[in-house]
Amino acid sequence: GGYAASPRLNLAFAYSFNRAIYKEFDKGPCAPEVDPATATVCSFTGKQLSGAPKHTANITIDFNSPLTHGYIGHTSLSESYRSSANVSAVLSDYGWQKAYSIVDAVIGVSTANQRYDLSLIGKNVFDTKYITLTGDGSSSKLLETAASGERRSINLVFRAKL
Repeated sequence: GGYAASPRLNLAFAYSFNRAIYKEFDKGPCAPEVDPATATVCSFTGKQLSGAPKHTANITIDFNSPLTHGYIGHTSLSESYRSSANVSAVLSDYGWQKAYSIVDAVIGVSTANQRYDLSLIGKNVFDTKYITLTGDGSSSKLLETAASGERRSINLVFRAKL
């Protein structure tokens, strides 16, 4: 949803509940911690899908204000939340990512007609560390690997509409 608190201040928000489960999946691959002598296939039936958090939420605040000489200042702050999820394709016990939030921020100035814009953009400004997936790192299944999410970045961006 969204709310225009004033011509210069806007709020946007979203929430999602995601009950994404395996309806029937009785012959899935087993996680590395499962002894192959006791099980060669594992049941995922009724379990949350890999990488699918049950709750996600976003909130954004945008503000703009006229400056001198026909310029417009703008800023925004955005937070995205994801509840815990298992990011392992085989639902390994080692694949759990705890809940986390990412904060992005922008501050900039543009011309009144928005033909030119200069913005300082921060992504993941608090450098939250999180993983997006895990997997077997070797054929012996003794090594579990993980891919990390995007780290903090600060960029100066100039845009021009031609």
